[in-house]
Amino acid sequence: YTQTLTGRHSPPGLIHVFSAGNSNGSDCGYGAGSQWGNVTGGHKQGKNVVATANITYLDAIAGSSSRGPAADGRIKPDLASVGTSVYSTIDPNSYGYKTGTSMAAPGAAGFFAVLHQAFDENQGQMADGGLLKAIAMNTADDLGNPGPDFIFGYGRINMKRAVKTIENSRFIEESMTTNGSNVYPLSIPSGAKNLRIMLYWTDPQASTVASQALVNDLDLEVSNNQGTTLLPWVLDATPNATTLNNNATRGIDRLNNVEQVTIQSPGTSYSITVKGFNVPSGSQKFYVTYEYDLENLSIEYPHVNAQLTPGNTTIRWNTHAGNTIQWSYSSDSMSTWNNISVSNASNSGIGTWNVPSISSGKVFLRSISGTSTAIAGPFTILAQPTGLSIDWLCPDSMRVSVNNISGANSYTSYLLGAKYMDSITSSTNNSMVIPFKPSSQSWVSMAGNVDGTKGKRAYAVQVPQNTFGCPLAIDI
Repeated sequence: YTQTLTGRHSPPGLIHVFSAGNSNGSDCGYGAGSQWGNVTGGHKQGKNVVATANITYLDAIAGSSSRGPAADGRIKPDLASVGTSVYSTIDPNSYGYKTGTSMAAPGAAGFFAVLHQAFDENQGQMADGGLLKAIAMNTADDLGNPGPDFIFGYGRINMKRAVKTIENSRFIEESMTTNGSNVYPLSIPSGAKNLRIMLYWTDPQASTVASQALVNDLDLEVSNNQGTTLLPWVLDATPNATTLNNNATRGIDRLNNVEQVTIQSPGTSYSITVKGFNVPSGSQKFYVTYEYDLENLSIEYPHVNAQLTPGNTTIRWNTHAGNTIQWSYSSDSMSTWNNISVSNASNSGIGTWNVPSISSGKVFLRSISGTSTAIAGPFTILAQPTGLSIDWLCPDSMRVSVNNISGANSYTSYLLGAKYMDSITSSTNNSMVIPFKPSSQSWVSMAGNVDGTKGKRAYAVQVPQNTFGCPLAIDI
């Protein structure tokens, strides 16, 4: 950051990402029993931070994931991220599966880091953290009840859609005072689906004795050219187990510093109005961001150059063409197609594909629904190496090897560089000697190659700092 963090002032690009907590089932005094109002810690309930819920790879909420509302009825958590059975590092130098919102939060933090990079590359400057939070919430895949809710927040983070918003500059930054009103015309292409419009502002701190956190109160309205005005989605925060689980309805929001209007089948012309209901002092900077889908059917994962391994993998898609989808894959650059079944398929566009035991860098995945077709690829299917080992270590080199991979044309070795796992050398053998001086901590890995593409790397192992088993004569 170019701005120094001093006192209570944060750099504008800073985004605090917290776990929502693993306390669902605990009655924390909200007044609706043990299934509501149990987000842990006051800082996680902050207006301007991000609190993440824990979901599985199939978008189900983890039973332990804490639920909102915040103490004053605001929407929490903000977003959902995979935090169940995440394969992760374990101190000091091993790997294992971990579960909890504390695994969901790092995934969300990495997501925001990538958004910062995308914004810098496309806009030539650092984004305000509030803008990126707005983009993230507005482009999330809606889970649970339609619209925002107190379990998933605004839904699962969607990197592809968020980056698209940045690349197409679908956002506005302005300021507002009390009784002010700004109108922004919005034209979208014919045939677009799922229009999402969000207003967000980084609200100043409230008094420590205030009954609710909101200080500056802005309003969002969206009108079409027939004169119909839509208000944002609001939730009933009454401390009652039934009403807290009700669907969002359209209305005026006096609690949250975020407001969203969605239109499933939009027209082509709208007016976005932002009003200053109450800004007690000065002006309030705000962000408006919008996004929509142009394709009736698209495959979100696997993406181009993805590295898949045989066995079950999660695939994701986006459809406005209906729920009946025919799936097939090609391993020869779309010359021939093989029908497949997708299990655990849900209306939210997620399912499981049992990836075949093949070796190819020319793989494509195809989905067909009615008259709509989507194709993803090319990507690689190749087994991940097993049995990675350092056979010996000399003062200037070492030999690394993995078990043979059926169908691999060659193998590539990797060493940890200044930032990345850098490729060192390739060989047709699954064992190779690579240059290395054991003077500092490093990590080594290997991957198989097929059809000129690289497969998934083996999980790296740490290189010892002392030589061992060297078969070469050593000059002293």
